[in-house]
Amino acid sequence: MIDWMMHLREDLSLQFEQELTALEESLNMPYVTSVERIAEARGEARGEARGEARGEARGEARGEARGEARGEARGEARGKWRAVRVCF
Repeated sequence: MIDWMMHLREDLSLQFEQELTALEESLNMPYVTSVERIAEARGEARGEARGEARGEARGEARGEARGEARGEARGEARGKWRAVRVCF
């Protein structure tokens, strides 16, 4: 917010950017505004939600496919057993 409220002359703005860049490099830590931190948190939450939804969808699809395959196999086995019982 402070970044938006401060309006510097062009020469002071350039000087500020240079000094800020030098400070970031010396501390090996970039300056992040509160707005950037909020945006980053929102993006992280969105990405997490999307990943979770994709994982759930994939899990459901795999579960359905396995259930269908097991059901078909059991149905075939029961059909064969009944055919064998009828023959005897």
